Amino acid sequence: MLSPLPSPLSSPPTTIESGGIIAGQGTPPLNGPEKAAVIIGLLGPDYAGPIVDKIEDHHLRRFMTALNNLKDIPRDIMLGAVAEFITELSQRKGGFKGGPKAVEHLIETLFDESRVADLLGDPPKPKVSVLKDTSDIWAALVKSKQADVTTFLSAQPPEVVSLILSQLTPIESGEILGELDEQMSISCVRLMSRGLTPDERTLGAIAEFVRLEFLEAETNDTSKEAALFVSDILGVLPRERRDAMLDILTQSDPEKAALIKSAMLTFEDLTQRLPVSAIPIIFKDMDDTKLCEALKAGGAQSAETIDFLYANISQRMAGQVKEKVEALPELSPKQADKAVTGLMVFIGQLEKSGRITLIKPVPKDD
Repeated sequence: MLSPLPSPLSSPPTTIESGGIIAGQGTPPLNGPEKAAVIIGLLGPDYAGPIVDKIEDHHLRRFMTALNNLKDIPRDIMLGAVAEFITELSQRKGGFKGGPKAVEHLIETLFDESRVADLLGDPPKPKVSVLKDTSDIWAALVKSKQADVTTFLSAQPPEVVSLILSQLTPIESGEILGELDEQMSISCVRLMSRGLTPDERTLGAIAEFVRLEFLEAETNDTSKEAALFVSDILGVLPRERRDAMLDILTQSDPEKAALIKSAMLTFEDLTQRLPVSAIPIIFKDMDDTKLCEALKAGGAQSAETIDFLYANISQRMAGQVKEKVEALPELSPKQADKAVTGLMVFIGQLEKSGRITLIKPVPKDD
């Protein structure tokens, strides 16, 4: 369940009539079912249908009651619920893992013991992947952040930790032992002092475990990946919507908001991030009408960006395009937002296809 938004995000005081929220007079924090109602309602029937179809009846009744009681939700509260939903997704770490353990965990979570026994039965033992050359694993482990290594090893049995430490140099093992708690350190030293030599299969299995559960989990930590994904989404949104959502994210999670801002490509950023070699490709390959509409709409957002785009094509082409742009009728705010979004999406497609390479953003001093 999503936690309530911080008080700074609350709107001016309002009243509640018949269980519904009256917009414009202040809004109490939304509860879990109300936030779910907002998110699912925004998804619409096409995307929300498959989700609602899987909701159990008693949960669905709570959702329907919440949706029925909600009246007009102020825009900032709606964006707050969306921003919190995005933040919750951004905090999820690691990828999705299948396999026997995942099946067992899911079934044990959903069903009682007797049903679990019926479903699991006595499945065949999965084959254990064994690495023959483990030296790269130990080298990568040592190069990782010591605090992360300590946290990972502290959660493992002493028997496993002692075998891992026995594969490192005395200095490396000593540094790690010094960071582990006293009881774990003593247990590991006692086990290592026995001089037991693990067989190749055992050592390979432990190395594979370290690779999957620590090294790759560290590499595939999705906290940053999720922030980058969110930055791609916000980067193509109209400026007003983007800024509103970023303001809410900054209040609820300043660190995540800063990461998203640093990775985000906006229309205003094109003068710094778009290589000049990419501009002729845009003018040549993008739909002519959509390009002209984007140039007309973009003038209000960032005249500097428009000048930058025109300056990096031939004067003859620039003159022809400007004539077309000037001949266009005035665009409504919605049409203008859609036009600029279309340009940003097209640039993103060019990058993902490998046709252009954006310039890395320069870190901004606080």
